[in-house]
Order: sequence, then C-alpha cells, then structure tokens
Amino acid sequence: MSVYSAGTADGRLFYVMEAAAFAMGDPRPIAAEGRFLLGDYSGTVSLLENFQPSRFGSRSFDSRWGLLARVRLLRGLALERMGRTGDADREFRNVVAQWQGVDNRLHSVVQEARAGLARLRSTKG
Repeated sequence: MSVYSAGTADGRLFYVMEAAAFAMGDPRPIAAEGRFLLGDYSGTVSLLENFQPSRFGSRSFDSRWGLLARVRLLRGLALERMGRTGDADREFRNVVAQWQGVDNRLHSVVQEARAGLARLRSTKG
C-alpha cells in the first residue's frame, strides 16, 4: 500500500493512504479534504481544479461521477473562505442542480450547498 504525502502552504504535512483514494485511483478528493481541514483553501482549490466531468469516463464505470457533488461542495467552501464569492456561488449552484432529487444519504450535501448560497446572499446585503 502506498502513502502519498502533501504539504500545506505553512509547511504542515498530512498523509493519504492509497486505500483511501478509491476514486479511480485518484487521491485528489481525499488530499483536498485534508488540505481544507488544515486551512489550506488555496491548496484545496488547486488540487480540485481539474476534477471536472469533461475528464471523466463515460463509456465505462467511473466512480468519480459519484464524488462530483462532494468535490463541488468542498471547492465551493474553500472558494467562499478565500473570498471568491462568485466562484463559490457557481459551485454551490452546481451541487444543488446536480443533486436536487437526491436520496437521503446525499441530502446533507445539498443542504450544505444551499446553506452556502444563503451565506453568500446574506453577505451581499
């Protein structure tokens, strides 16, 4: 089993086990969540920048499709904390649009995105 290490802007390190990187061998969602929890919002956004549907497979199973809403939410939260409210708004809206008819297991993702949109509206005035 491999271990990936990544550093934050302030020099702190965290480690991601290969087993946790279950999304088609893509460790970025897990590594980005670690960066977010450490307060490295820029690093979070950077890691997830190319985690886009246009890069996913559509001819066979690609588990990244199942992570897309959570990745968009995480990206939106990081962008919000960076003060990039327009970009955060877009990410939160994408989550709501993608999962508006979601089952109960993913309902919290949509609720959190809606809460993010409400926070952004309240800061606008």
